[in-house]
This record gives sequence, structure tokens and C-alpha cells, in this order.
Amino acid sequence: MAYFFLLVYVLVLMIRPQEWIPSLQGQILGFGILDFVVAAILVTWVASLRGRKVTWKEPPQNLLMLGLFFAALMSHVRHTFLAAFIQTFADFGKIVLLYFFIVTLVNTPKRIKRFIGCVVIGTLLMAAHGIVQAHWGYGLGGQLPRTIHGVTRIRSFGFFNDPNDLALILVAMMPFLMTTVVSRFQNMGKRALSALALIPVLYAVYLTNSRGGWLSLGAMGLAFLYLNFSKKLAVVLAVIMFAALVAMGPSRMATLGQDLGRSGRQRMVAWGDGNHMLKSNPIFGVGKGRFTEFSDESRVAHNSFVHTYAELGLLGYFFWLGLVLSCMKDTYVLSRLESQDRDALEIRALARATLAGLVGFMAASFFLSRGYVLALYLFFGIAAALRVLGNQHAGKIPSSFSFRRDTRKLVLAELASIPALWLFIRTMG
Repeated sequence: MAYFFLLVYVLVLMIRPQEWIPSLQGQILGFGILDFVVAAILVTWVASLRGRKVTWKEPPQNLLMLGLFFAALMSHVRHTFLAAFIQTFADFGKIVLLYFFIVTLVNTPKRIKRFIGCVVIGTLLMAAHGIVQAHWGYGLGGQLPRTIHGVTRIRSFGFFNDPNDLALILVAMMPFLMTTVVSRFQNMGKRALSALALIPVLYAVYLTNSRGGWLSLGAMGLAFLYLNFSKKLAVVLAVIMFAALVAMGPSRMATLGQDLGRSGRQRMVAWGDGNHMLKSNPIFGVGKGRFTEFSDESRVAHNSFVHTYAELGLLGYFFWLGLVLSCMKDTYVLSRLESQDRDALEIRALARATLAGLVGFMAASFFLSRGYVLALYLFFGIAAALRVLGNQHAGKIPSSFSFRRDTRKLVLAELASIPALWLFIRTMG
């Protein structure tokens, strides 16, 4: 029952009917529909854990997630900011709960395929809503597209109200459709249907007019080609893909060079502000969600890495970067599985899609502050669940992420990334 409620929760999170269906817009005793669904999952989830042996150390991403949550709370305790502590506990706590729901409930190959299928369905509905919005002038509930300086950009509700966030989730979910298209385990009907579904998703990415989305699409495409095809074929397909991306890019891509030159110094200032925040509060940061309070002219970081270490300090950045790198490492290891077991091969295909989507998301996150958004933690949860399933169906994988073996490397990566980011922005400027 908890798994069923989880599927409902994910669909409600993505399509958000409470924002465009009048009868669902109200609250009962101060709680909305999402709160009641979360409560239903929580009650049935706790009941499902009774009598089960739960090992919180496996996958290791569990401890990294708990550490990140602790660091986010401590970033406010350090400054004795009670109101922000409560807000972070409520808002980020829901994301942490969703992660653990995924890891503990999506525990069979069939369940993970259904879960990803629900996310893909939600993505397709958001794409359809955006296309209607672009061509009719408004979408569900009368939502208007965002128009700035004569440029129209589609958007969705809630977490995906920003066109950039909508573009990122659309791109990040495309590899799962693409995997079905190239899979030899799927019948021709499913492969053809998935190929057709890619068309509105790609068109919706175009309609977001998001340069970050287009960058994400290029990075995701490269990763997918590398993981699924031979090197020679991947190179040929990559050339064709980039030619298509350049030719079909949204209107705002035409001013990319000019805007980068104009915004390069602004980004340098913002990233410099982030470095000053880290110097003044090296362990716990200035507090989650408080970057703009400490930056000149209330600038945002426009970089998820800088944003995270400025707000959460070295402690929080260690756990956040650990989640990114451990999920990438584990899905890469799973993408190279050699097995005759069909479940193991399907896990391998899903790992390839997850890694490609995560690469695309992180490529855009280098120029956007998206360190705490829901979509990223959906991928963390899927990657962690795949690791558990991989160990179950292919045996213990020795080269996957391990605290004992990889903590030192993670600390070095954390410390090296900060001056590397500084050098990068200096080069851009």
C-alpha cells in the first residue's frame, strides 16, 4: 500500500492538480492534498518496515543524505536562526523523506520500472501542458507562459514553475524513453510508442527557451551515446546530434555569446561572494536559502556547487558532492554489468539512463543554482535503489562507492573543486 501511495505522490508532485482543479485547491485544517498523501505514505511505510531488517548503511547514499539534512539544519543552528531552521526542516525534510521512500519501497525490478514509468508519465503530461500553453496562450488552470523581453517560455506548476526547471526534468527523463527505443528486451510496439513520446518532450524543451536546458540536452545526449553504443558509432551520432542542436536551438541561443560576455563578470562577482561566504563560515556556511542575503545586489550564485558550499559550508558540501559523485559512480559501475540474468540486464539499462539523465542535469546545474530541487533527489533515490537491486541480482559489486575506500578521494574532490571553480570563472571573465 505504501508503494501505491508513493506512485500517487510522485504523480501529484509533478502534475499538481491542486493548482488547477478548483475543488482540490482548498485546505483542510491547514493541510493540502500533498500533505495528506505524504501522511498516508508515512503511516503505511512505517507499518511496512515492522518486522523487516533495515540496514541504513546500504546503500551508502543513505548516510550521505542524512548527513546533508543534518548539515542543512546546522547551517541555521550555527546562526541561531530558529525560523529558518523550522522552514528548512519542513521543506527539505519532505525531500529527504521522498528519497527514503524511494530507496526502501522501490525494491524490485518491477517496482522500479513502474516508478520510473510514473515519473515519465508525469513528464509527458507537463510537456503536453506546455505545448498547449505555447499554442493557445494559456494552459491548465489558465496558467500563462512566462514572457520576458518579448520571449515566450513555457512553464509548469510548483517545482517546475521556472522554465529552466521544466527543461531540466524533461531532458533528465528523456534517457528512459530512449533506453526503451534501443532496448532489445522491448517489443516493437513499446519501442515505437517511446520514440513517438520523445517528440513532444523534445519540442517542449525547445519551447522552454532554456539555454541551460539545451546545454543539458547536449550533455545528456553525449553520455547516452557513450554508454549505449560503440565508440565509432557514438562519435558519428554525436556529430549529427550537435549539428541538429546548433541548427534547432531556441531563439535565446542566438545571443548566448553576447550574454556570456555581459554576465561573465556578474557571475564572477556572485561566485566571489560565495567564496567570501565560505571563508567567513567555513564549516556550516551562511545558512540554507540565505545566499542572496549575503551577496551584492541580492545575486544568486548561478552555480549549484558554489551555492551549496556557500550556504552549507564544507560539512554540507561534502555530503552533497558525495551524493552526486557516489550516484554517478554506482550507476556507471552498474552500466558495465556483464550478466545473463534478465533482471540484471534491465537494471544495467536503467542505470545507463539514470546516469545520462544525471549528467545532463549536473551540466546545467553548473550554470544554475539547483542544488536542492526535487528532480535532483529523485535521481539520487533512483540511483540508490538501483545500487541495492544491482547487488541483489548481480552479486556484491566491489567497485561501487564505499566509505572505507572512497572517503579520502571525496574529501580531495571537495577541496580541489573549490579552487577549480574559482579558476574557471576567472577564465570566463
